[in-house]
Amino acid sequence: MEDIDSEDIRSKLISRKSDLLRAGQKLYEFIIKEVEVTGSDNKDHFEVEHFPYVRVLAEMHIDRDKKGKLAKYSRVFYPNETNEIRSYGLRGKDHFDISGSNNNEIRIRVIGGEGEDELTNMEGIGSVCL
Repeated sequence: MEDIDSEDIRSKLISRKSDLLRAGQKLYEFIIKEVEVTGSDNKDHFEVEHFPYVRVLAEMHIDRDKKGKLAKYSRVFYPNETNEIRSYGLRGKDHFDISGSNNNEIRIRVIGGEGEDELTNMEGIGSVCL
């Protein structure tokens, strides 16, 4: 059995710690390219709004009949980071609202699940893919 060299272990840990921020940034850049917003088995309401200053707000709520909406997801996306947002409706009667001016390059992909889903494309945005 080899002796444990505490100085060697210490230097390796410090080296890995210094690379942690760079590795985290690289992982973030990979994950943010194509984002998936997944619904639930309940009535989900997905909202995607294009803003004039080249950003997109994506939100997902669960519609609870008597208790109102329960916010489950909200995020702003920028085209220099994100290429595509995929909204997945699973079970239940899901509703997808797309609105705002389509002045950016983020593709919106809507994937309905089981049940009768509805899509409202308020501005006739051409970047919505079904």
